Amino acid sequence: MNEFGLINKIRLKTFPHINHRLQSGIGDDCAVITDGNKYQLVTTDAVYENTHFTRRYTPPFELGAKAAAVNISDICAMGGRPLYAFVTVGFPKNENQKYVEKIYAGLFAWFNAYGVDIAGGDTIKADRLFLSVTLLGEVEKNRIMLRKTAKAGDVIFVTGKLGASHAGLKTLMGKNKKRLSKDENSAVKKHLMPVPKFIAGRLLGESGLVSACIDISDGLMSDLLHICEESKCGAKIWEAHVPIADEARYVAQKKKEKALDYALYGGEDYELLFTVSPLKAAKFYDFAAGNGLSCKAIGKLTANRGVFRVNASGEKEERFKKTWKHF
Repeated sequence: MNEFGLINKIRLKTFPHINHRLQSGIGDDCAVITDGNKYQLVTTDAVYENTHFTRRYTPPFELGAKAAAVNISDICAMGGRPLYAFVTVGFPKNENQKYVEKIYAGLFAWFNAYGVDIAGGDTIKADRLFLSVTLLGEVEKNRIMLRKTAKAGDVIFVTGKLGASHAGLKTLMGKNKKRLSKDENSAVKKHLMPVPKFIAGRLLGESGLVSACIDISDGLMSDLLHICEESKCGAKIWEAHVPIADEARYVAQKKKEKALDYALYGGEDYELLFTVSPLKAAKFYDFAAGNGLSCKAIGKLTANRGVFRVNASGEKEERFKKTWKHF
């Protein structure tokens, strides 16, 4: 089973849009629906026990918070604001009710922080615990950011620093939250309760200078590949320019692994990966500086397909092959 191959087949077999208000469906962070002078944004995501989390190192409050955050992040990647959530929870019939209540407490806390109402949902019996969240939001038509509107030559940017979430996962798998150092504890917190980049997303949309955007859920290289596929181009990433989180450096060093790999392939950082035309780059730098937006240029899009890594000396290219696979 190939996840993205399956999605592409479903996409190709989809009938022409019956409802003319649907502007964009499969292939982006959210579906886009025309609503007067704005677009409605709709996204959905699920977390399933022993696939996306284990109870051994995921407390119920943090599980609810993360289920909310990953959906909010999709809205942020489109430049929008989240509004209404529909939550379906499935669990075994002998599940502890207090455990489920703590999950909802995490959901409420994160949704409340971002101005989201839980408007409905469902509870069902299941063999394992899972949460499925559908989130509705909106964005002004002149602020929306898609994956398919980048062009060869565009500069690739990323907000924040990468690899901390993967460092947190590695720490939990090894220590299960026991005797953690300051960096390990910070990494664990970033993995269990990611913070969606709402302000950054709104600013990027407001700038009118971004040609494409996506949130980093599956990993920098994997999500960059999504932009390339939708925009029909390739990319080069300059390894020396990739911003690596201090937590990733600390944990990778302890485990004798490469911090750069945490940043490139780890995933679940929920930073924003976006592109800007080289003709608008200078204006964008001024906009970012004037609005306190922390971001860094890490590469460029190319006319030739494929995603490549360029090493620090600039002498070697390595064709990128790794991507996150659910199956």
